[in-house]
Amino acid sequence: MYKRLARANGHVWTLDLRGLQGAVELGVVSSREGIDLWGVDFATPGGMVGLTCLIRSWAAERGPVLLEPPVDEVAGYMVRMDFFKHLESIITLNRNLTHLNGRCRRSAPLSEIQRVQNNGGVTEVTKCFGDILASASVGEAEVRHCKQVLSESL
Repeated sequence: MYKRLARANGHVWTLDLRGLQGAVELGVVSSREGIDLWGVDFATPGGMVGLTCLIRSWAAERGPVLLEPPVDEVAGYMVRMDFFKHLESIITLNRNLTHLNGRCRRSAPLSEIQRVQNNGGVTEVTKCFGDILASASVGEAEVRHCKQVLSESL
């Protein structure tokens, strides 16, 4: 498969629409050979949507698609975006990603885009933001500063 050559040559690419097109042309992403994301150093939402469309069409034709996930930093982002979860019935991963489950999205209201209509909303969002930072062992002074900046921005 191409991945051995890609690894040997250090082929690195971005999972965006242009990078995805190049990967298809090079055979890194193939309906027959599978999808080698090992060399992906950055993923964009547009690239993940494009890849999802390819995977869905290939899976409809041939069954589950073999997928080699990218390095953990990029795979962690894709896990947070539920990329693998949405496709779990039509892909076969050649590597276990359970160690990345702790990197999932937070259930806090900040994980969704919110409109702040009044001072109460500003207070609620900045408090939630401060709680997230504090639980991540960020210093108290930094938390106060970040909350102030966020409050002023909102």
